[in-house]
Amino acid sequence: MRPVRQLKIITSQLELLEDLRIQLDSLLVYINNVLKTGESWIEKKDDTQTFLEVNMLLANETSNCIQKCLDIARENQELFQTSSSTEQKWLVSRPEQSISSDDSMLQSSIVHNDEIEKSISSIKSISKSNEENCATLLRYYDTLNNLTNAQSEKMQIMDQELKEQTKQFEAMRRKQDETEKSYLQKLDEVKSDLIAVRAAQSSKISCTQSGASSKAKETAKRGNILEDFDDVEFDDLFPPETPKSDKKNNFDVGVFEGRLALLERNRSPLAFDVSVDELIERNIKQGEILKCFNSVLFNKGNNYNLKTGIFTAPFSGLYMCSLFIDINQLQDLQFCVCRKAANGSESVVVTTHANKKNSTFCDIGLVDLKPSDKLYVKAMSDCVRIQFNFYSHFMCILLNKY
Repeated sequence: MRPVRQLKIITSQLELLEDLRIQLDSLLVYINNVLKTGESWIEKKDDTQTFLEVNMLLANETSNCIQKCLDIARENQELFQTSSSTEQKWLVSRPEQSISSDDSMLQSSIVHNDEIEKSISSIKSISKSNEENCATLLRYYDTLNNLTNAQSEKMQIMDQELKEQTKQFEAMRRKQDETEKSYLQKLDEVKSDLIAVRAAQSSKISCTQSGASSKAKETAKRGNILEDFDDVEFDDLFPPETPKSDKKNNFDVGVFEGRLALLERNRSPLAFDVSVDELIERNIKQGEILKCFNSVLFNKGNNYNLKTGIFTAPFSGLYMCSLFIDINQLQDLQFCVCRKAANGSESVVVTTHANKKNSTFCDIGLVDLKPSDKLYVKAMSDCVRIQFNFYSHFMCILLNKY
């Protein structure tokens, strides 16, 4: 039978190994549960967690497993050191002859202890690396979450701006449809009046020409009768017919044609309406003529130059002009509609003072223009990175021609 002292040492080693096996089995069960969670997410059996949540869970559980390994190694190292010290004391107390026989066993235990210490050091380095990786992943997650929130807020703002622009476009389209409908109605009325006047004038001219033709036939008939009586001198009795009525009729026709032409000229439409259709930032200097009105709603008479932003009056008359300004920036700006006469003198017709964001400012005025007089919109101060909205309009219409 083995000595009691040796049996006690071996039994303590076996108990240490058994306790280590139990701890490792428990850790293995825990690791298997974590592995099942990851595999369930990969096989789409569990859709309750997102990628970031699963990734964070696996990183945390890996760190916990490594920490448990370190704890197990630390505890067993302490127990092993205690057992080793007990064994060494026992060996010292043994007789001299037994020490030489157990020298190899002690050397093996020391080597085993060194291997365990190396394993513990390796596990510590791996744990430290995993902790750093977890911290890096947490930083990435926070950064990604912040970016996602910023993008979401930006998308909401863009959606609101798109809805506002859609509403503005619909309002402009309805306004344009109403303007075109009103203009077409007025044009139809003018056309109907012209047709009625032309029909009346044509009827009157036809009656006049019919009377003149009858008188001409009667005169020819009388001439034929006179030719049958050559011997009788009727010239003194009947003076020759003079086509006075024809001259009068011809004069009346000319008067009516002149009046009809004058009526057509006076009723000919002369107006323009231009707006902004590009939301771009512009830098405008003081005194510069605005060329941002790049969308022509209508330009009857083609007297507004889209490239120069200048309207040139074709003839004298009373005109009504208006200016609508709508900007996106909160700036204190002033714009004027100016009249430049043929002699070069300049005067302000209307002016708008824009000092609020997303607000429309308007002014309307009457002005007498002569041929070659010009109208244009001019900035009264420097404008830096200004953006005109779709509600910005410049328009003018002839009210009465002189």
